[in-house]
Amino acid sequence: MISYHFIYGGYMATIHALELFISVYTTRNITETAKQYYCSQPSVSRCIKDLEEEYHITLFERYHHKLLPTPSADILYTYALRVINSYSSLQQAMLTHNEKIRIGSTVTISNTLLPKYIQKYSKQYPSIRIEVIVSNGESIYQDLLHNAIDIAFIENTISSDEVVAIPFYQDELVLLVANDHPFASQKEIPLSSLNGMPFLHREQGSALRQYLDAFFEKNHIHVDTLWQSRSTLALIHAVQSGFGITILPKNMCEKEIENHTITQVCIASHKLIRPYYLAYPKEKKLTDNLVNFIHLF
Repeated sequence: MISYHFIYGGYMATIHALELFISVYTTRNITETAKQYYCSQPSVSRCIKDLEEEYHITLFERYHHKLLPTPSADILYTYALRVINSYSSLQQAMLTHNEKIRIGSTVTISNTLLPKYIQKYSKQYPSIRIEVIVSNGESIYQDLLHNAIDIAFIENTISSDEVVAIPFYQDELVLLVANDHPFASQKEIPLSSLNGMPFLHREQGSALRQYLDAFFEKNHIHVDTLWQSRSTLALIHAVQSGFGITILPKNMCEKEIENHTITQVCIASHKLIRPYYLAYPKEKKLTDNLVNFIHLF
């Protein structure tokens, strides 16, 4: 228990002694209080005696082996509750003031949406330190489960009873080819045209790679993976150079599409939409600062 001291009414009283007093007042039982606070019965009795001597009062009277609170105990109980509650609020305020928020994010979300939310939060709460880890979806999810981060931003659907997942955005995945690629002149192509095509992928473990692997398997598509990279920009440059084709989030390549340095091609009868999620452990006790951050979404 706490052994922090307060100056109260000109006298010194410990938080611990007040906690013990509140327990005895509530249970009317010193033995029960000793069990609750993992201390001896004599130490509980000593704390009660110290309070009585400090305030020159009698707190309990014995009647047929029972403890009966005196009027002085009634008054002390009221004020002791206020002191304990105030101290708890003080602890929470200090923790909140010194708190940091640990965020894990996939590459895609960190490069697109996350910065503006962090900027907005930091303007409202400039004293809160925000730390960001950027990695692939699999690593971020494991960090979340092992309490290495407080909040995760990932793209793929989460099916776990251990995690609360809040969808906050949807992105569109688009097929990208070089401007001189045979697909570039076509308005749309059948999905089967991707069979055997040289394909540029994100690395294994990334949320995008997991999504595309599942999509291709479901539709019996077998691409020829020539390139794997952690960098979306590297994949865009590789496509522009004619090394192969790729599928990427549209919000990661809009500038290149608008500037006509790369060509977006539609896949007939398939519009690839996937949600983004903010996730945190279900059993995690959320601080006020974490709640405020989550409410931005």
